[in-house]
Amino acid sequence: MKSGYAWVVLLLLITSNLYSQERELYQTDHDVKPYYFGITLGFNIASFHTDLHPRFLQYDSVYVAKPVSSGGFQLGLLATARLTNRFELRFNPQLLFTQRNLFYKL
Repeated sequence: MKSGYAWVVLLLLITSNLYSQERELYQTDHDVKPYYFGITLGFNIASFHTDLHPRFLQYDSVYVAKPVSSGGFQLGLLATARLTNRFELRFNPQLLFTQRNLFYKL
């Protein structure tokens, strides 16, 4: 019984490799372009770390000062240059729109 499972697994592995070298073409006119552009969208979480001076609470009226994480989004331009059939060069500058909050108690 175990040898039957081994044969089935072996046959599945052999037949799956027969189609591994074929490339499925999705957009044939797009694949041959020397360069193309696109946009990227994303979500981010912005936070920062504060290191307080040891005498911060002694000489100031602030009792608590801690950062609060907040979310934002990013928008970017994607530029791709096709150098060869197997090598592409990509450039992806992005703008991040976020806000950093500081919670403090007097």
